[in-house]
Amino acid sequence: MESSVLERAQGGSHQEFHRVDDEEAKKRMRRIDWAALEKKLKTSDDQLFDTEVIKALGRLVIELGDNLHNYDTILSDETSGRLPSLFIRKVINIKRQKLGMAPIKNTYFVLGGARLDRVELKKEVEKFIKSKSATMGKTLLVTEHVTSGIYGMRNLIDVLRKQGVDFDTATVSIIEPKKYNQTFGGNLYYGERGTAGLQLWNRMHSGVSGVKMPQAHPESAHASQAIREKIKVAREDIGVLAEELSKLL
Repeated sequence: MESSVLERAQGGSHQEFHRVDDEEAKKRMRRIDWAALEKKLKTSDDQLFDTEVIKALGRLVIELGDNLHNYDTILSDETSGRLPSLFIRKVINIKRQKLGMAPIKNTYFVLGGARLDRVELKKEVEKFIKSKSATMGKTLLVTEHVTSGIYGMRNLIDVLRKQGVDFDTATVSIIEPKKYNQTFGGNLYYGERGTAGLQLWNRMHSGVSGVKMPQAHPESAHASQAIREKIKVAREDIGVLAEELSKLL
């Protein structure tokens, strides 16, 4: 199976992003009845996972392809990144089970984005990553959306690089992949060039106020009760999506 790779362009500072051939991806995507899949979801009334988001997740599965079972750790950079992370973890474990492998070892959630401009929070994240780095192995950094500026992820990527973590990045959507230079530490996999992941973030936070995450690492970082409830309801849907979209491998 052909999988997407990221290579540095010759003679320049920019990186070139290679993906599974679009025709091959479309062929695989036709294996799924997208409308029927959306109707199976409990969150369909809230449109948390609409067809656009589901297809972006499906394409991300195709892009990760043969590399899926090689990851030892999933690291999520944001509260709303929990859903893509939990989805990818389930798909990884489906593949690992078929290969007779044990489930993926670690899944961690830490603060990311501009909040890590706060020195004390960045130090907390760095302290946590340092404490886990010896056992993280090959790591997949998961987020829901990357903008053309990548500003929101740079702080967390800096921490991972400083601690010598071997990592790739996966995102549901991205605005303009060709604008990126050598920001990412390894391969970058994305579901769609667009805003599906951003829409997922917006739906997760719709009607939610006063979200406070004063701590930076999983032992103490907590989302608001409203977001936790949305995640709880969405977990069953994530299982359905993982089972169906693993057929794309």
